[in-house]
Amino acid sequence: MSLINTDNFGDALTNEFVSIYVETSKKQFVVHKQFICKIDYFSKAFEGSFKESSGVMELPDADTKVFGMLIDWLYRDTLRRGQCQDHVHTFIKLWILAHILCIPVLCNKTIDALVSVFAFCPEARISVGMVRYIYNDTTDGSPLRLWVVETWVYDLSIQFGYTGLPNKQAREVIYPLCVKNPDFFEIVKTDNEAGIIFRGDLDDIQFFAGHLKSAPFDFGLVLDSTSGAKYIDCHCFDMEAAKEMAAEFEDRLGNETVKIVVGPKRKEFTVHKKPLCASASYFKKAFDGPFKKGTEGQIYLPEDHPEVIALFIEW
Repeated sequence: MSLINTDNFGDALTNEFVSIYVETSKKQFVVHKQFICKIDYFSKAFEGSFKESSGVMELPDADTKVFGMLIDWLYRDTLRRGQCQDHVHTFIKLWILAHILCIPVLCNKTIDALVSVFAFCPEARISVGMVRYIYNDTTDGSPLRLWVVETWVYDLSIQFGYTGLPNKQAREVIYPLCVKNPDFFEIVKTDNEAGIIFRGDLDDIQFFAGHLKSAPFDFGLVLDSTSGAKYIDCHCFDMEAAKEMAAEFEDRLGNETVKIVVGPKRKEFTVHKKPLCASASYFKKAFDGPFKKGTEGQIYLPEDHPEVIALFIEW
């Protein structure tokens, strides 16, 4: 389900914009107010009595690249398919951002995107760092927790040939997660694949978790250097790793806007210049050239029909 009614896409392109500054670097995103306010979080900020009602907001804790993906999805109503391991990291972070902003439809689409990465990318893997990161930034019952545990267990079962996770690694990897996050054990316990991969370890895990919940425990993972288990990662994954995908999203819209005035009734469309000029050489020559319309950022199309231009912009 889209947040934007594409049947009236042209009418949604009002001339009112807001600016959102992301991260400490204050990367600026200029977006249509009517679009961004379809998300309740931003609607309350920009249309309420808060200081953001002036049309400017700062999100210092958000990731620039991931926020760019959110904006891209808001305009396009789709997420581009991930193609490699780095994209797993990016989609995980996007899900967490969507959850914080209370956008369940984007959370669902992001889970679908994650499933797609693992379906089409043989190298895609879940690391301990990913699991720990997700559990640190989500709550009990989170769909992302369920997905990551099921996917991780399946990965482990493949790597160990369904023979059961070695005891030492089960102790050092699984037990700490069960102690710190009770619902992790509940998911593992009811997962069919987990019954194969962990086998008798489940009883040990339950005993261990039950007796050490109140005891001090070092959650750092110290593994034998000769274990050779490549999926083991003692550190949180690098959230800056998704450079390939991020570059595609971060500057897709740009912050410069232009105005298209259409028909005898002079219907106005204010749109982002960058994607408009990239999609049609006519507009690129008009707005990037030495003509008056280029320097003023406005073009008049008296003989065109507004509905046709609206369809073009939606496309």
